[in-house]
Amino acid sequence: MQAASPAPKKRVCQDGLAGRRKRAKRPCKEQGCEKWANGATGLCTQHGGGKRCQYPGCTKFVQGATDFCIKHGGGRRCQHPECTKFVQGATNWCVKHGGGRRCQYPDCTKAASGATDFCIKHGGGRRCTLEGCTKAAQGATDFCIQHGGGRRCQYPDCTKAVSGATDFCTKHGGGRRCHHLDCTKMAVWPTDLCIKHGGGRRCTVEGCTKAAKGATDICTKHGGGRRCTVEGCIKAAVSPTDFCKGHGGGRRCQHSDCAKAAALPTDFCKGHGGGRRCTFEGCTKSAALPTDLCKGHGGGRRCQHPDCTKAAQGATGLCFQHGGGRRCQHSDCTKAVSGATEFCIQHGGGRRCTLEGCTKAAVSPTDFCTKHGGGRRCQHSDCAKAAARPTDFCVKHGGGRRCQHFDCTKAAQGATGLCFQHGGGRRCATCGVFGVNRQGFLCWSCRKGTTRVKQYEHLVETYLKGYEDTAHYSYRDETLPCAPTRRRGDFVYLLADRLVVVEVDEQAHRFYNQDCECTRVLELHEQGQGRALFLLRFNPLKRLLPDLRQCLLRAFTAPLPETLLQVHFLGYKSEYNVAEEVTRIAAERRTRNPDGC
Repeated sequence: MQAASPAPKKRVCQDGLAGRRKRAKRPCKEQGCEKWANGATGLCTQHGGGKRCQYPGCTKFVQGATDFCIKHGGGRRCQHPECTKFVQGATNWCVKHGGGRRCQYPDCTKAASGATDFCIKHGGGRRCTLEGCTKAAQGATDFCIQHGGGRRCQYPDCTKAVSGATDFCTKHGGGRRCHHLDCTKMAVWPTDLCIKHGGGRRCTVEGCTKAAKGATDICTKHGGGRRCTVEGCIKAAVSPTDFCKGHGGGRRCQHSDCAKAAALPTDFCKGHGGGRRCTFEGCTKSAALPTDLCKGHGGGRRCQHPDCTKAAQGATGLCFQHGGGRRCQHSDCTKAVSGATEFCIQHGGGRRCTLEGCTKAAVSPTDFCTKHGGGRRCQHSDCAKAAARPTDFCVKHGGGRRCQHFDCTKAAQGATGLCFQHGGGRRCATCGVFGVNRQGFLCWSCRKGTTRVKQYEHLVETYLKGYEDTAHYSYRDETLPCAPTRRRGDFVYLLADRLVVVEVDEQAHRFYNQDCECTRVLELHEQGQGRALFLLRFNPLKRLLPDLRQCLLRAFTAPLPETLLQVHFLGYKSEYNVAEEVTRIAAERRTRNPDGC
């Protein structure tokens, strides 16, 4: 027979008084939970045990001797004036005002994280367990937000991290929202407004209202945020890199052999379909902020000028035509600047042709002007001409805008949708039937019986007067004093040893009869009274005006020819450029008959 077990002894305190029996801990009833139960519920705090917050609709546990959770005012509060946050540790202050344990890193005043002696920035708290990652682990997970840690957005098929105390990411409505009327963007700490409506920290530069970037107190324009690390570059760095977009920073286009920056929210640049696209049916262009349409279909900001529907330029509310955008800094020039320069294309702005000796503007996407192969080229086999927008072919091969007349395939002229035959282009100001070169001009038929309008001579005169070295010609369409003939040159420069004459073919003559031309050359030579004659016959094409000026400057200083006669044709096709032939025949005739033809 076994002996009865002795009765348990009562616990005795040091002062001799009988102590109470310590209540045994009970595990949580929730299956798989290893925590201890709290209170009479049989559940741990996480699964509903213990006293709960008395705030309507709140199920969190109470703090201290209060009936509310931390969020609803329970527990001890920070003693700092006007601060209602929960105290940390054995202090009377919240983390922001110095409560709790502090980071041991030199000169760091942030709170220590978890069981470590450092803040998250200096390596404290739990870290992401993915190999090679040193970021802080989020929530109850072992990973950082980038690698799937923390709570995730509950929106179907969304894997982003939640924002704030919500169950959704910023894109799907999570986090604090802007309090501005009808605005749904995210509010930026420490304000209740988004950046657009003045939220967040602002730039401290006087007169600037933009948002401050990063840990600085100024905006990106004034040097705030991280800067590009390439030597000599002052642009802002684009996350997650240390370089600006121009030096390879930010996300790059995933298209093969493309090094451009990717346009949010895609992985491709705008040229390869990235970024937001125009929602107009059949349109594939990029949408212009803040709309969902491209500029061609009314997207982006529009000009504020009455009855104008064009796109606004730059920081202004006006289009280029009404003064918007940056303007050329050349004196008396009001044109828009080109590219990152301070001048328009005419005054040297924008990118220039890289061919040695050429000063014309380069045409995207190349580094050459149209004349030297720049810009888009015609896709027709063996054709090297420039493609006419918006097609991939030149006008000759069907490119450019075509005539809208039924069954007509000719090129449309000017701002019209018709060819010359069907009424397109610039028409005579009187009859409206025949085409003219400039708006408001008269056709040849309507000018009969009136003073001849020498439009091209006026064009050349205006151009030459624009330069100091060509503006001071001696005679303009008049006979020289004491000249043996009454032959007149359009522009005559009378120098000590030479006579330089510019003849403008007003009607764009291809070529006169050789005999008549030789007679004209010799009569002009006689007016020089022994001086050498340099004759420039110019087919008036506006694009060749700079070449005419260069020819003039060379004629002013060129060595005198042995025959004292030199003729140069400018702007003519090769089959009509017979300057050498005319010079030779005129010289022979002058040798045979020194007194004239």
